[in-house]
Amino acid sequence: DNSYTVYPAYYILKCTDTTFHNLSTSSKEFDFSALNAAIADTTGESYSYASIVRLEIPSGFVTIQDRIFRKDKGFTALMTLKVPEGVTSMGTYNFYQSESILEVELPNSLEDITTNLFAEAVSLKKVVMNGAVSIGASAFSKCSALETVEWGEDVLETIGDNAFDYCAAFTGKIVANSLTSIGKCAFRGTGVTEVEFD
Repeated sequence: DNSYTVYPAYYILKCTDTTFHNLSTSSKEFDFSALNAAIADTTGESYSYASIVRLEIPSGFVTIQDRIFRKDKGFTALMTLKVPEGVTSMGTYNFYQSESILEVELPNSLEDITTNLFAEAVSLKKVVMNGAVSIGASAFSKCSALETVEWGEDVLETIGDNAFDYCAAFTGKIVANSLTSIGKCAFRGTGVTEVEFD
């Protein structure tokens, strides 16, 4: 992917099951302790969060700590994140005001996209969340670069207030056959022209 060519190879950290074979998942929560253990296992040394460009969380975790990937926690270069199957909670405000995240792939096991999870992530362009049943209030609010959102057309049931408001690049027709409710101002300031559901 050409978008990564400006980064030296050692800035790219990919967490996989094989790389992190000694990483304990007994707590079931991917938190700062798990993240630091993963980094030490891979590099053999301490590692700046600001150097992490791509991250694939190992399988075995069920929840992800609140606010872990935020810019004010040091994640200033993280561009892509892949979350494994089995994770059922992403916490809240994890990417609030991120300026670097470009693409996120969420597992089918994650049914609830929580309040403000990606709010004001101004560089976010693509989200894959085929298991999402609900999208919380302001989950993607002011993600001004967001162009592509993939969800299960027969799975998504609710879209919360202001969920996509002012996502100016989000345009076209929305299809969600299982949709039962759309919150106030959910698509305000977008280019969405039609919402289709049964």
